[in-house]
Amino acid sequence: MILHVPPGSPALIRWGADALLFGHIGGGGLGIGSGFVSLLARKGGRAHRWAGLIFVPSMVVMGVIGTAVSPLIHQPMNANGGMLAVYLVTTSWAAVRRRPGTIGRFEIAAAMAPAAMVVWLWAAAAIAIGEGHSAVEGVPIAAPVVMGGFALIALVSDVRVIARRGVVGAARIVRHLWRMGLALFIATASLFLGQQQVFPRALRGSLILAAPVIVVIVLTLYWLVRTLRAGASRRKARPAPTAALLGEAA
Repeated sequence: MILHVPPGSPALIRWGADALLFGHIGGGGLGIGSGFVSLLARKGGRAHRWAGLIFVPSMVVMGVIGTAVSPLIHQPMNANGGMLAVYLVTTSWAAVRRRPGTIGRFEIAAAMAPAAMVVWLWAAAAIAIGEGHSAVEGVPIAAPVVMGGFALIALVSDVRVIARRGVVGAARIVRHLWRMGLALFIATASLFLGQQQVFPRALRGSLILAAPVIVVIVLTLYWLVRTLRAGASRRKARPAPTAALLGEAA
């Protein structure tokens, strides 16, 4: 992301552009670094908690700046990645901060974000396809279609949680994990795959730059499977109501 300031602009404008650039890059760098620490650390441990405290605000800063600046640099479609990242990390944070089995106004209001993104992204893609274009605002059509799919999955998840008035147990941790993982995926893919011009020419297009993205996918799936298996084991180990009553009677 580069804000081109016209020559001769006031110093305040130049400083503002530099601040936005540094905020976006700094937030993204801290978000990616802390996100990897969070994925690698023992869940619930001190390192995991501290990494999460850094990850959430860093990603919010990166996403908000990216969303606000994208129209100014003639890349309006990139605003969706920023909005989706902010939505994912804040709802993921809320999933573990909220008391199990409860929801609040935040979850209901936040569900409007993926709903708007699905309509916007898929409508833009449909219009481009109808007009015979292979890109939307310079972005390949596959990008808004896939991102719209992610937004739809998030929306369906939100609707289910709102209908059930909250989430408990392993499902609560799963909601936290996949949203954090997807947000980190967006950040790493945006940097290592979408901004390859900032890396040495010898690395561009290589598997080395794809490796961080692949690691995020693998680690997120690992923790999701592990959490689901642990939840299933606890459910099997829990005595059935009839068995529990018989045990008390004995």
